[in-house]
Amino acid sequence: MIAHLIQITILLFYCIGLTQAQTIQLMPLSTEKTASFRGLHVLNDELVWICGNQSTVGKSTNGGITWQWMKGFPIDTMDFRDIHAWDENNALVMKAGWPAEIWKTTDGGMSWKKVLEDNRKGMFLDAIDFLNPQLGAVLGDPIDGHYYISITTDGGNTWKELNKALQPLADTMEYAFAASGSCLQWVDQFTLMMITGGLKSRIIFIPTSHGSEIQTSIDIAGIAEGKSGTGAYSMTLRKNGDVLVCGGDYEKPDERIGCLTYVIKPHLLWPEPIKVEKIIDPPGGYRSCIKLWTDNYFLVTGINGTEWYEIRKSKNGPSHLKQIYQWKVGFHVIDISPTGNVGYLAGKGQIFKAIIKTK
Repeated sequence: MIAHLIQITILLFYCIGLTQAQTIQLMPLSTEKTASFRGLHVLNDELVWICGNQSTVGKSTNGGITWQWMKGFPIDTMDFRDIHAWDENNALVMKAGWPAEIWKTTDGGMSWKKVLEDNRKGMFLDAIDFLNPQLGAVLGDPIDGHYYISITTDGGNTWKELNKALQPLADTMEYAFAASGSCLQWVDQFTLMMITGGLKSRIIFIPTSHGSEIQTSIDIAGIAEGKSGTGAYSMTLRKNGDVLVCGGDYEKPDERIGCLTYVIKPHLLWPEPIKVEKIIDPPGGYRSCIKLWTDNYFLVTGINGTEWYEIRKSKNGPSHLKQIYQWKVGFHVIDISPTGNVGYLAGKGQIFKAIIKTK
């Protein structure tokens, strides 16, 4: 593939009143894989792990210039939907579908060990999230009416299912979506947060031990719901506790209504969850992943496009989400380097690198 750059120049306004011109570049990276990529973990500007269907797991240690594709799985039809890595050698991948499985490597992907397996009927894993190198959680579809949650306290080597009394009850035709591994997130060491879709779209707070905060949930205003393919697919948490949520109708990917919303401090559990007052230029349709780049700027993507937004403030809080630019190339998943210098986007048979540069 001959790499080309898609670039725009935007203005970022900092709280100190200075204005700096910045350029975002989207650059396609070479990959010989045709897999549908759903999981990304960017550890720094150079080190990236990725996973998808067809038992595909890859790693780049040079910023996506070259990729190492892993082997060592028993079959080549495994559908990996989420990935978490600690460094160049240690990583785990989550398999969607039945039976539920998580695999871990400690030698850079040369060999893999199954660290979780569950053969119960209906098992389907949706997302993994880690609060720190040791404490992690995995979310799955409801079993006997309760969302499946298992916890690890040793970096994914062993997993223990959360007590049934703490696993959230699912409403009728309510689901968590394994679209990009971003429907589950730790709030603190005692609390998980998840989002749902289907007939109802909710944010659910889950205590992970008895005696911690009582389990609660709120409906998400501004996100499509009412059918099996509608709802909240991805979330990203701001430093102040506000939550950005994207989703929509998977079966109508060009429908722009109900694809993006902003929930102000949902942990306060207001009777009516407050969404952002106004979204100028909503996304181009269904969106499967949303990621903050900085606390005031974010990327959101879906199968028909990708957008860059600014969170513009008013005196009383966020006033609207302003779309700065839209690309017609779409992806399933996004992740941003902790440095804030680069991000990566991946979809069906393609991986792009996003670079932000200050002039």
